Amino acid sequence: MKVLEYGASITFAGIACTSATDGVRCTHGDRYFRISSDSYEFG
Repeated sequence: MKVLEYGASITFAGIACTSATDGVRCTHGDRYFRISSDSYEFG
């Protein structure tokens, strides 16, 4: 299983994701989503 370490980023198909201690945030243009072990958010 691949793991995105804290502070690391990956981009695939125009979606950029960054991992942090408070969750993973992914963006595509002006849209985003953030997921963590206890919550999620869309914008």
